[in-house]
Amino acid sequence: MYDYTCDDGKGFQATYGTNSAVLVMGGATYQLPQQVSASGVRYSNGTVTLWTKGQSAFVEENGVITYNNCTTSQSMPGTLPTTGSAAPQITMVGLAAAALLMIGLGVKLRRSAQKA
Repeated sequence: MYDYTCDDGKGFQATYGTNSAVLVMGGATYQLPQQVSASGVRYSNGTVTLWTKGQSAFVEENGVITYNNCTTSQSMPGTLPTTGSAAPQITMVGLAAAALLMIGLGVKLRRSAQKA
C-alpha cells in the first residue's frame, strides 16, 4: 500500500495490482482498472481517475481534480531505486563503451549516406 500526501493536507492510499489499482480516499474504496495513457499510468472506473507518474499522482472525480500535487516517499512498482547499493551504477567504463558504440554507429551511417 502506498500513502500519498497532497495539497490542502489531503491524502489517500493506493494498492497496485496487475492492470488495476485499489484507491482508498475519503472513507471510500474504489476498484480502478488500468487505462491507456500516453504518459504515466492512468487508472479509472469512468468516475474516479488516478493518474500516476513516478512518485507523483493526482485524482479526478467526475473530471474535476480533487486531490492535487500528491506524492509518496515509497518507490513505485517497476521502478529502479535511485540511491543506495541497489541503484544502477554509471561507471567510466560504461560511458566509454556507450560513446564508442555511438561513434561506430555514426561512422556506419556516414558511409551508408556516401554510397547512396
